[in-house]
Amino acid sequence: MKKASPRSIIMDYDQFVSQGSQPIEGNETIVIADEPTGVPGVLTVMDMPSALALARYEIEVREKAPADSQTTTE
Repeated sequence: MKKASPRSIIMDYDQFVSQGSQPIEGNETIVIADEPTGVPGVLTVMDMPSALALARYEIEVREKAPADSQTTTE
C-alpha cells in the first residue's frame, strides 16, 4: 500500500485549537496566529502570504464553515 504524500496544512489559531492543538501527524502544520503556539512541530506565521511562502508540500487550507468544519485544497 502506497503511503500518502505529506501536505502543508494551513489553518488559523481557532481551527488549530478546535482540532486539539496538536500537529497533524505526517504533515507540515502551519498556524496563522499573533503569537507562537509553543507546540513542537507546529510552524506559526502572522498571515496567509507568509504561510504560503513557508509551505514545502502540496497546500491544504482548513477553514471553519458556519455550521461545521470544511477542508479546501488549493
